Amino acid sequence: MKINIVSHIGAGGNTGKKTLKSLLEYCDKKSISYSVNISEYKGHTIELVKKLSTENEKLVLIGGDGTLHEAVNALKMIDSKKPIAYLPSGIGNDFARELKITSNPEKFIDSLLKLEAPEELEIIKFTNLNSDNVGYSINSIGFGIDAIIIYLSSVSTGKSLLKKMGLGKLSYFHYIVSAVRKHKNFDVALEINNKEYRFDNCILALVTNHPYFGGGVKIDPHSTSNNNELGFVVANEIKFTDLVMILYRILKFGDHFERYEKINRLGSASMIVKTRVPQYIQADGESQSPEIINMKFELEKYPFWICR
Repeated sequence: MKINIVSHIGAGGNTGKKTLKSLLEYCDKKSISYSVNISEYKGHTIELVKKLSTENEKLVLIGGDGTLHEAVNALKMIDSKKPIAYLPSGIGNDFARELKITSNPEKFIDSLLKLEAPEELEIIKFTNLNSDNVGYSINSIGFGIDAIIIYLSSVSTGKSLLKKMGLGKLSYFHYIVSAVRKHKNFDVALEINNKEYRFDNCILALVTNHPYFGGGVKIDPHSTSNNNELGFVVANEIKFTDLVMILYRILKFGDHFERYEKINRLGSASMIVKTRVPQYIQADGESQSPEIINMKFELEKYPFWICR
């Protein structure tokens, strides 16, 4: 067997570099041929995956959720159905967490050798109804304070240094404080199940494909992968001073929908979300430019080699 590897070696505070090294050592031990393609900047994974899409070898991706996000979008751009074998090495790894994908390179290769067919898994297709632009997400798409936090972290000049020092997670406290100062509540209109809903003064609106976001935060415990349903989670009319307790309930008990009447969840296979003012957007932890939201969300399937 030969595999084509695309690796974001900077993922997870350079965990990607260590993962790649261990993978190559085990491939040598098992007499598995490989090519190595290093993703060095934002958007590079898209270029590399497109180039490798027509080759017969299995495509192996090493990185975090953002790397996988780029790979899936790259293949969908060219209407490819080439399966992805994903070896997680990022900070969040929410896709792998939900599907119980191994992060151990040896277990990964042993599993990949045994697999006879890829699994068709649901991903989110989102269409901008103002421009007809289409994108794809594996985990979630969010508007509001989570998207601002991700935007601030993505433009921070100190982010890469903190990652190298192993302090990346601590730096997010600074981003949260900054996001609270920058954020302004917004109104959301939702069309779902042939009904229309309106939520005023929102702090967060999130379309989910499974329970996790933000690196293990079980924001939507009622959701699960491959159940033909998207979740819509919205938090409105909530004071910032209450956020610490709400986050504690989410992390400790997962009973936030039952405990707080201003945190709601609806589900459907498709939905349309609208805002009246521009909002920051995050898709799988990747920041996108602010815009007035007028988006349709629905489910599609894509093949993956799931190595457990």
